[in-house]
Amino acid sequence: MMELYTCKIYYAHFHQPLAKDVFAALVAQLPPEMQDKVAAFQRWEDAHAALLSKHILRYALKENGQAHTLGTMQYTAQSRPYFPGGDDFNISHTNKIVVCAFANCNKIGIDIERRVPLDIDIYRQQFSDAEWDHIHRSSDSLQTFYEYRTAKEAVLKASGTGLKNELHLLNPFENNEWHLYTIRDFSPYSCHLASQQPLGRISLINLGDLIYKEPDRFISLL
Repeated sequence: MMELYTCKIYYAHFHQPLAKDVFAALVAQLPPEMQDKVAAFQRWEDAHAALLSKHILRYALKENGQAHTLGTMQYTAQSRPYFPGGDDFNISHTNKIVVCAFANCNKIGIDIERRVPLDIDIYRQQFSDAEWDHIHRSSDSLQTFYEYRTAKEAVLKASGTGLKNELHLLNPFENNEWHLYTIRDFSPYSCHLASQQPLGRISLINLGDLIYKEPDRFISLL
């Protein structure tokens, strides 16, 4: 029997800025280069996405018994972050939500996007003729567009190839190398998870309430 793997998706909505003292305390716990990146953002939403993604990852590492820290994180030649010999993870954020997928002995990728109105025709080159036809024939072209888009990005992030200029060649729903899962729990966002191994269970862990309502407790758990 084929072994089934598990994946945890940690997430947090951030609809408003954190209290200044909480924000400062969380920034202070980051490595200096990460502190600089957070400080460089002009929009509070971007700064919070960068800050919370790192601390959600720290929470996942500790909860799953990993000894790694943000300081031991390394990057592939294609800039995919990883921990040597550790569990795999992947982070995505958009429009006031951060998600972090965490899996043991398995390569994963996750992508989330809020479905906002846009001119999808400018992205025509990212889709095959069959995909584009399916998008325009569907009852909700915008939603179908985002389903394809997040699925493609999840597979690319899992593989770590960085071949964004070849998105039209990637049909994520007919890819035998990766197992693809549609995550419906974040509506009105579209979200897909790609896994190298078949998953028997996907767990969702909401950290937003803990971060905003019990920040001291959250910090103590890191």
